[in-house]
Amino acid sequence: MTRDSTSLLLLHGVIVLFLGALTGIPYWIVVIREWEPDAVRAWRVAHALLVADGVVMVMVALALPVVGLTDAWGRFVAWNLIVSGYGFAWAFLLGAVTGHRALTPTSRIWDLFLFPGHFVGAVGSLLGLGALLLGLL
Repeated sequence: MTRDSTSLLLLHGVIVLFLGALTGIPYWIVVIREWEPDAVRAWRVAHALLVADGVVMVMVALALPVVGLTDAWGRFVAWNLIVSGYGFAWAFLLGAVTGHRALTPTSRIWDLFLFPGHFVGAVGSLLGLGALLLGLL
């Protein structure tokens, strides 16, 4: 396992974690100003998910050298989790800003922008964590 994959995943994990921490600011604002429940939910989900996703990325990055995956396997895990993190960041941040969820693909304009982020985030997480699990077996 090369140090490059570990460092790259650690860097992008901290970036996603930082984005999640930053979303705490608008979340706090919508709570104290008592905005509608959908807006509060959107910012709460964006904040919680991005913080959690960033933490997962950091933890996997720190575990990669110990797991002993091959270089190719480690790059596969790292890149899938990186793409997943940014896919979720795109979908949840833009969704909170616009007030749209787009959890299913439809012809509505916001769904065309948001659903791919959810899809890429989910698939990247499953592939990256699944590959890590297989590497541990």
